[in-house]
Amino acid sequence: MKLQPTRQAIVQYLLEHGLIEGQDYTIGGLRTNKARNDRSLIGIEEFNGFWRTYVAEEARKTGYEHWPSFLCAAKHIIEEYNG
Repeated sequence: MKLQPTRQAIVQYLLEHGLIEGQDYTIGGLRTNKARNDRSLIGIEEFNGFWRTYVAEEARKTGYEHWPSFLCAAKHIIEEYNG
């Protein structure tokens, strides 16, 4: 059984890479008015033992990508923001 990181650990890991929850990404949520710009946020969530990222719009989640681990999903988010 794989241990999953806590919400606090996810926030801390991404903060260490310069990303702020609610402004740069969301954990399991949708885009809010706190986002840094007008674009959609990237979301991250654990689902059925896998991690997935998605485009978080104001009313829906689209563009799911599946990852074998939290670190793979987190690296994807970091790369998306750092180009």
